[in-house]
Amino acid sequence: ARANGIALDLGFLDHMHVVYDRMLAPVTVHMEVTNLDNPLKPKEIKSAVYYYRETLDRRGEMTFDFWADSIPGPAPLEKFHVTSRWLSDGAGRADVQVVEGDGAGAKEAQCWDRHFAATYTSKPWAPAENVGDPSACPDIPAL
Repeated sequence: ARANGIALDLGFLDHMHVVYDRMLAPVTVHMEVTNLDNPLKPKEIKSAVYYYRETLDRRGEMTFDFWADSIPGPAPLEKFHVTSRWLSDGAGRADVQVVEGDGAGAKEAQCWDRHFAATYTSKPWAPAENVGDPSACPDIPAL
């Protein structure tokens, strides 16, 4: 569209590929997104891969990998891996890990109750934000 002079107001989106299946359980969505560099926001996400599954009883799982220059240091990009799972009532857990680049190995975890109130947060780089106890996290098996 850009090459042909069509203005679609897509910001810095370069391309997006989406595949979804709602025919059988679990419902799935797979998406790949690539952004152009934004000179006003150089630390913005450059690309991402998203995968979502939800069962008939509304339990769900999402994984999200993205690449961004989010942590100061010599590496031009960091790769982050996010996994979240939730129960039918909404209670859930999300884990974030820096997989590559500056801060590789750093992890964050957050759990919430059925009202979406945080019950546990662990951010080693921001101890003032840590709350709760990991035993407050629901036990959620992978789908």
